[in-house]
Amino acid sequence: MILVAAEILVKEGTQEQFIEIAEKCIAETRKEIGCITYDLLKDTFNQCKFMFFEEWETKEHLDAHMKTAHFEAFAGSIPNLLDEELKVCIYKAEKDN
Repeated sequence: MILVAAEILVKEGTQEQFIEIAEKCIAETRKEIGCITYDLLKDTFNQCKFMFFEEWETKEHLDAHMKTAHFEAFAGSIPNLLDEELKVCIYKAEKDN
């Protein structure tokens, strides 16, 4: 299993616009083969800070996701909303039985 934690800091006043754009991507991504979890979390202390938490069956599924039209539309729509570059961490995890 592949885990992704993507930290996003948006400019003050763009939070609702960011959420609206993200929700379109989230709805389509959750339909993808190999997607286990795809959630957007909002920081409880900083209203401009968000994190995508994702679980994918394989790295190949994640790679395919990043080539979809809805992900590319999302990625192309948010640069002007960001206050700093995205911080993305990708982990490989094994489930205990």
